Amino acid sequence: NQDGRAQDAKNRTRMIREQDHYHARCCEQGLHFIEQNKDEDNWYLQLEYYDPHEPFFAPERFKKLYTDVPDDLDWPKYAPLSDNDPEYLKHSILNYAALVSMCDEYLGKVLDMFDKHDMWKDTMLIVNTDHGYLLGEHGFVGKNYMPVFNEIANIPLFIWDPRNQDAGTRRKSLAQTIDLPATILELFGQERPQHMMGRDLQPVLKSDETIHDAILYGYHGMHININDGKHTYMKAASAAENKPLYQYTLMPMHIKKMISKEELLQADRTLYDKFEFNDHVPVLRIPVDERYDRKKYYKYSEHAKYGSLLFDIEKDPLQLHPLEDPSVTDGLLRKMVKLMKDSDAPDEQYERMGLQNYMETENN
Repeated sequence: NQDGRAQDAKNRTRMIREQDHYHARCCEQGLHFIEQNKDEDNWYLQLEYYDPHEPFFAPERFKKLYTDVPDDLDWPKYAPLSDNDPEYLKHSILNYAALVSMCDEYLGKVLDMFDKHDMWKDTMLIVNTDHGYLLGEHGFVGKNYMPVFNEIANIPLFIWDPRNQDAGTRRKSLAQTIDLPATILELFGQERPQHMMGRDLQPVLKSDETIHDAILYGYHGMHININDGKHTYMKAASAAENKPLYQYTLMPMHIKKMISKEELLQADRTLYDKFEFNDHVPVLRIPVDERYDRKKYYKYSEHAKYGSLLFDIEKDPLQLHPLEDPSVTDGLLRKMVKLMKDSDAPDEQYERMGLQNYMETENN
């Protein structure tokens, strides 16, 4: 079963009581670790709940906060809104709310532990997620196949830094997930590895100092996206074929299946060793076909084959009104090329995206 629904059905037979739910068990183990180590120095704990993630499976008492929802209506299809059953999606949204409520309550148990042992004075706490999810916004449900709208990319991030003792304040400066390990290493007095691009967030936490002029984000083989704090620009490939495009790996896998023998036979006969970020370790260079219009979902999009999308996120935070502004686009593309070079992007990415002229300008 490609999306794991059969395995999920089996898993639920082992989670009849709330204390058997994987979320509850993970939290219990985390609280036990904190209790055992609260008086020690230089410890690190990461609690990864997977929630709130589809399927939106939560104990009944959280569902009753919203409605009596059937258990099996909690996993909408990764497909456009028009391809999802409206009633099923309605119940899925309610189950999502229930699961978020469960996340809130169990996070509260960790906060209570901090209160109980006065850990706020010397312990950093970070609460974040890895991505968002669309439940009808922009006409889509799910993630991965549509442009990376802010509902997916602009993720929650809460940080308590005991060095600042600053609670209940907001920061506007750009930050990325890759900044978290850099921040943690700094807290522990450790040097960042040579190729780590993340920045220590301490200046942001202390005084909202800018540490990124712009940031890149996106999925392999799709749009390359940039955010400079005022605009987001989603740059599509310059041609429908979306080529040239390669996967660089020593683990020949797609997301849910092995790369086929036929695909491997198309790989370069010589391993690729030009990446600085992996210290020039040779890897396979395999051509992949990720044309925008191949997935059935794309035929539903009002931005057929998508094209590039520019938004003013200060005036249009919901990204509902794409702009046409060549001067803004030009500036963002120049920043994009610089960040791509900093990220060690392979040469064919500039060709795929039609950025060769900007690359020449950057070199000059």
